[in-house]
Amino acid sequence: MIRTLSQRKADVLAKLTAPVADAWVATADEHGPHLVPLTLAWLRDRIVLATEGTSRTARAMHNPRLALGGTRDVVMIDAVLQAMHAVTAAPAWVGEGYVAAGD
Repeated sequence: MIRTLSQRKADVLAKLTAPVADAWVATADEHGPHLVPLTLAWLRDRIVLATEGTSRTARAMHNPRLALGGTRDVVMIDAVLQAMHAVTAAPAWVGEGYVAAGD
């Protein structure tokens, strides 16, 4: 069934706001592409991801591509890094919102 643009947008928002929304996150650096699964939170109209700060994914996070959903209904999102925070320095709304989204 072909969906309208408004239906596709609604479906994407449903995936983003779902409890424990997971995504495949693709990044690339001088060593090539890298793909990892991460849990995301949709907070203040932004995607928030958490990963180890020294990981290859974190180091190459400047222009990630995310894939949400199953293989027969995947949504691709080209993202731009807006901010990166250490866990101890993240604004309260980020940490609290990320934890709440995972419940």
